[in-house]
Amino acid sequence: MKSWPLIALVLAVGLTGTVVAMDMHGVLVYISYHLVLPFLSRWRFLAVHGLPAIYLSTVFLGLLTVVALQRSPAVPSHYGSRDPRVTN
Repeated sequence: MKSWPLIALVLAVGLTGTVVAMDMHGVLVYISYHLVLPFLSRWRFLAVHGLPAIYLSTVFLGLLTVVALQRSPAVPSHYGSRDPRVTN
């Protein structure tokens, strides 16, 4: 028996946490842009805010790739079968 309410709760909490984190990052970027940027160079600002975003998106895409590869193997499950009814 699957526990759909638990799965729905976990998804809702995860999505809410993601939205809150994105909003907080937006607030921090806004504050940094108006308060900190005049004292820093633009390259340093991009390094402070851009590199973590690139790193996190790369890690996230890597995790999605691993999950996708586990769900759809490159070799079909009947490959090399000795059963004559299975056609390769």
